[in-house]
Amino acid sequence: MIVHYAPRVLVIARPQVDWPALTAAIGAPWRTDARTDAEALCEAAGRECYESFVAPRPGGNATYLRHILESGHGSILEHAVWSLHLSGVSRACVTELLRHRAGLSPSMRSQRYCDEGVAAQVVAPPLRLAEIRGADAPAEPGRAADGRPPGVPAGDAADLAHAAATGRRWLDAQAAAFAAYRDEVAALTHKLTRDAYHRVCIKYAAAGLGCSDRDAWERERDRADRTADRKAARGAARSLLPEATATRLVLSGNARAWRNVIEQRAASGADAEIRRLAVAVHAALLPEAPALFGDYTAEGLPDGSTALATPYRKV
Repeated sequence: MIVHYAPRVLVIARPQVDWPALTAAIGAPWRTDARTDAEALCEAAGRECYESFVAPRPGGNATYLRHILESGHGSILEHAVWSLHLSGVSRACVTELLRHRAGLSPSMRSQRYCDEGVAAQVVAPPLRLAEIRGADAPAEPGRAADGRPPGVPAGDAADLAHAAATGRRWLDAQAAAFAAYRDEVAALTHKLTRDAYHRVCIKYAAAGLGCSDRDAWERERDRADRTADRKAARGAARSLLPEATATRLVLSGNARAWRNVIEQRAASGADAEIRRLAVAVHAALLPEAPALFGDYTAEGLPDGSTALATPYRKV
């Protein structure tokens, strides 16, 4: 079983401006000091509204987009779209993330088609990260014999023993769930194959034919039937999987939608796992468009994690 201790966020697609086409659309050459095409695209869209390409106010692209944020003119930000690949996130976390449906387009790994018994990957909840990591890899280089990370002082023996037991209990519970899932997939696949065979036997008997060579029949079964059986078995067995089951997805969204995710889910009151993901999303998007995502400030929380906040809310 593989345990993920942090999400991974990769930008796999970004805005690209067709400058000759934009110049032709405007009707005259236009210059901007935007650092990225995404920032230039949002500025061009905003200036189109007011025909303000000629003799713009001083301050350049950064000042222009800061004014967009201040005025809450969020529709301008919807023209810049990024596609992110997210992995190392739990199904529970994605359930919350996909509530941000407006402006986001998800494509997620299918639990009906893919075999979770082979993958067997889970995400450690941030509130139990230390205990689970200690129980999962006590022999990790630089880690003390009792599982302490480097630089962490020794605590009370009873506390350390309790932490180790807590981490092991969590790992054992996840492993048991995946074992039950694998057993259920096997049992359901057998049941579906048996039932299909019995239906054929009944059909053959009605026609006065025999149905004795089951092995030959199974070899001749249509591939689509076998695939359908696997999907049905995995779809039913997934009810046994834990909420911590890891998944992967491609999530595309415009700048306004991504800001909504960051504003709500990177806040101090958000769930710990989705807050960690939202902070990682912000870190991935910040270099893509500093003028659109550079207004967030980081706040350290008592548990050592980070929250983000912006003065330009609900853009």
